[in-house]
Amino acid sequence: MSDAIVAVGVPTALGGHLAGMELTPRGLRDLGLLDRLPGTVIDAGDVAIEPGFRMDADPRAKNREAICAFLPRERDLVVAALSTAGPDARLLVLGGDCTAHAGALAVRSTGSTSRSTWTASTRQMVGRSRCPSPAD
Repeated sequence: MSDAIVAVGVPTALGGHLAGMELTPRGLRDLGLLDRLPGTVIDAGDVAIEPGFRMDADPRAKNREAICAFLPRERDLVVAALSTAGPDARLLVLGGDCTAHAGALAVRSTGSTSRSTWTASTRQMVGRSRCPSPAD
């Protein structure tokens, strides 16, 4: 499956200012994003994150403990999915907020040979779905 795209959902808004971003991975799937991608698409599912959103008054580093708890699970899911898909598989992270990117990039430290990592996140979806924007 050398042309495979591996999709991993990271339903989190733990690093954000408002709820809703954790719904983006499901929303992107429901809108048919994975069906529109070329080649073989492997949906590896979502990282287990509970809760997906929790208020935190810290303006600089929200929900540190909860984020640190899911990042290794995200890394492990990404590594497992990429190893099954083959050495040339590409990663697509369906994120909520920007903390989804950190776990995906941690895969680089594992020696993975995945050539590219793409992210689709809430910020890219604002205006095209019901995802809230800080400007709203």
